[in-house]
Amino acid sequence: MDQVNLYAKKLIKQNDDSHLFCVHIRRSDFVGFYLQETTQEFLLPALNFSLNHLKKTQFKNISLLFVGDDANFVKNLTLQHLGISNSYIAEGLSPGGDMCLAINSCNSFLLSSSGSTFGWWIAYLLPDKVPVFFNSQVAKSGMKYGKSRWEEDVFPKEWIAINVNNGQAYQEIKSWQNNQSIIL
Repeated sequence: MDQVNLYAKKLIKQNDDSHLFCVHIRRSDFVGFYLQETTQEFLLPALNFSLNHLKKTQFKNISLLFVGDDANFVKNLTLQHLGISNSYIAEGLSPGGDMCLAINSCNSFLLSSSGSTFGWWIAYLLPDKVPVFFNSQVAKSGMKYGKSRWEEDVFPKEWIAINVNNGQAYQEIKSWQNNQSIIL
């Protein structure tokens, strides 16, 4: 923990008092696998949607912290249009180090590859009331496991599901939230 705290002090500017919106990236072994890896086509619209949501609710000064397994992917993203204060990339940490850093630093969180167990646990272990956004597309299109397999049992109702269609992100209402229980 001390090592991760020291790393955080070196990574994040000392005078940065902004809201820290963390983004978990998972690509490596998910590329070519049935679970959906982080893609630029999802991430950029999802960042725009999430940042607008946070700014509308209460946070005006927001910085990004990227954690996960592909820093080069993040370095190739164009983020200037997002209107963020600062952008940080955690590099060289173990998955456990990423988890420790994020759980102890994040004020909000985007799970961009919702099949990632490390990313999911980071989101789940964040303090109560921390806004969590997640990619509603867990598996790649055409795979045998549909959304109904994941939604109700895996993602807490407080988390905000994001879907992207034609480059536009929107909040997806989870199918099980629409189900009405019949009390007998």
